[in-house]
Amino acid sequence: MVTQNPAIAEEILQDALTQLWATPTTPAEESEFRRYLYRVIASRATDYHRRQALARRIRFWQPAPSNNPMLEIDRRAGDIEMGRLLRGLSARERQVAYLYYFEDRSAEDVAAHLGIKPATVRVLLHRLIGKLRQLAPTLDLREQSS
Repeated sequence: MVTQNPAIAEEILQDALTQLWATPTTPAEESEFRRYLYRVIASRATDYHRRQALARRIRFWQPAPSNNPMLEIDRRAGDIEMGRLLRGLSARERQVAYLYYFEDRSAEDVAAHLGIKPATVRVLLHRLIGKLRQLAPTLDLREQSS
């Protein structure tokens, strides 16, 4: 009843009986033995459920979040939410983001291409990350230092 799975319940019972057999302090009287056995089985079932809950929370198959926000954009290319986020930016911000992240140009190259100062490019990139964070607070976006 506790595990909802007869095979797991049998394994827990066998483990509990093995523990009781090996423990020198196991009660000899039948009523105390039964109470002790039930307590050990309940404890093992609780441990089983605790391990299962932990295993569901651990997501080892997912890659670690990247420090580059544009990798997140690349990963989610074609995603409806990402399209919404990018459409929320101004044309100038999209140009700066494209040149800096997709074409992998330096801030100086982007500035020369757009006819603005390199400091302006860095400010626009900083604001771009801030806007993306506001538009989608669930994304883990960080600025890339160059």
